Amino acid sequence: MKKRTVYIIYLAVSAVCLLLMLLPYGVAIGFASPEGSLPPEYYPFFHMLPFGYAVFAPMICFVLTAATAVTELVMVIKPEKLSLTLIAVLSLISAAVLLLQYIIIPAVITALGIAILLIFILTAVSALIVRRKLS
Repeated sequence: MKKRTVYIIYLAVSAVCLLLMLLPYGVAIGFASPEGSLPPEYYPFFHMLPFGYAVFAPMICFVLTAATAVTELVMVIKPEKLSLTLIAVLSLISAAVLLLQYIIIPAVITALGIAILLIFILTAVSALIVRRKLS
């Protein structure tokens, strides 16, 4: 498999991940009321309201995923060996940040967030495996 094809596949995965982050069910925020708790309100990963309520991980993951997509786009044009390591590192950092947020505030976990977390982990693991095979 050519390096360019590998980078195009990773770019497609990052694009799908960014599209999933645009959906409005990425982060759940529960607001208190005098009568009791209300059902949570859902926001996309890039929305500023969760960021304002100290849920920082989704915005950080959105920025890191965009950086990964830009890196992959550059690597489609000019492939280098170091780039698979960079893709793996950025994906692992995104997964770690999101996982820490889920450990600290379990109320923000959504099914879409778990799917994005799994995409980060699978991208990192596959990038390391492909890097080893291409060497």
